[in-house]
Amino acid sequence: MFNGDTAAFDLQTATGQAKANRDNIIASGVAIHMSVGSNDPLLPDNQELDNLLTSLGIPHDPLEVVPGGIHDPPSIWGIIGTTPFQYINAHFH
Repeated sequence: MFNGDTAAFDLQTATGQAKANRDNIIASGVAIHMSVGSNDPLLPDNQELDNLLTSLGIPHDPLEVVPGGIHDPPSIWGIIGTTPFQYINAHFH
């Protein structure tokens, strides 16, 4: 992927985009909300991104850790209900 260029790959991640586009993200006022399951192996990565957004001064909701959730959106939605869809509707109509 990216011809083995890890720097090019890193720029395409949420972390890379936050670092590269901080000012534009803040100026746009884009709404950011992250939900991750407590049993999701990507929990540490989400916690790292949450900390990065905070350190960069990018406004965002606190990371929502869903008790018992795994890395599967339907299972997360089964636990927290329609909250993600209400958030999307409120901010991206």
